[in-house]
Amino acid sequence: MHINKQPFFLFFLLLLAILLCGFGFSKSEMIMDTEQNVVYQNFSIDKVLTDFEADKASAKAQYNNCRIVICGKVSEITKNSKAVLVSAVNGNQEGTIKCSFSDKDLTAYAKTLSQGDFVKVYGKFSVSIIGGNLNIDVSKIEKTVVNTTIDTCYSLLNGKTIDRESLSVRTLADKKITYYLPNDWSAVEYNIIENDLGVIEGYQYRLNEISQSAAVQPESFFVCYFDNQLLKFSGDKSKTDLIERSIIANILNKKAESLAKFPIKKIDTYYGAKYQYYQDAYRDNLGQGYHVEFAFQKVGMDGILVYLYVYHDANHIDDIMFLMRLLEVQ
Repeated sequence: MHINKQPFFLFFLLLLAILLCGFGFSKSEMIMDTEQNVVYQNFSIDKVLTDFEADKASAKAQYNNCRIVICGKVSEITKNSKAVLVSAVNGNQEGTIKCSFSDKDLTAYAKTLSQGDFVKVYGKFSVSIIGGNLNIDVSKIEKTVVNTTIDTCYSLLNGKTIDRESLSVRTLADKKITYYLPNDWSAVEYNIIENDLGVIEGYQYRLNEISQSAAVQPESFFVCYFDNQLLKFSGDKSKTDLIERSIIANILNKKAESLAKFPIKKIDTYYGAKYQYYQDAYRDNLGQGYHVEFAFQKVGMDGILVYLYVYHDANHIDDIMFLMRLLEVQ
């Protein structure tokens, strides 16, 4: 593959040369994984029920297969405790959502619930083919106080929640790409071009520099946009695997053909994003080990989004998962 502007690769090599000297150490499980770290969008159960009452087809298109969080009132518990029916908080909306458990620990927890309890439910929403019943395949359920969820909020199973409307916005590729910056990240943000780190469009976030961060060792996350205009020949633009493999090889100072299997994983998400992953690991000249993870996201035929995470301890993986989930490509 021919690259028109070599400084793109020079940027990455200079960056990681400070941290990595190429001695391998044992790899860990890849953590920048949107299947293992699912982000759930908060919805008011009252709104969900109202939407289905108003227009079932439109509501199904909006909610079906989404990973959601709802708060509601337990109206019924099945005899085997493998499901509970949850109704609206204020009682003004008709209908229920059936929340089903396949995990024995969740079933055991359901036995502690009583009719009238208020619960928060995380899971995969679906509409049954026969009857059009509303269902959630539950990942987590817990008792809660009565509250209203906000559609702009997103949560992880560990309970961490962010409100998209409170976050700063960044754009790339002439506003084709929009992403939302986790709190405190703006203080450790470095524009790659403006800070003479290279010629590729994007940002570095030095997460170990965040005030009160638990990170002691260097921890950095990069969001970069590789424009296909950097390629000499237009025919190369469709060969995204070759482009991505070449990017990895240049970052790691390796030959592309020497890389282990690429991609090591592909994920097609329910929210439309498609990722290809690669992972490697190194020790620096002081013997300190670092993990390096890549995720690539195609931006039409125009270019590729490159997510790069360099870490010893993944102290900010929650924020990274929120950033990837909320990123929008026009």
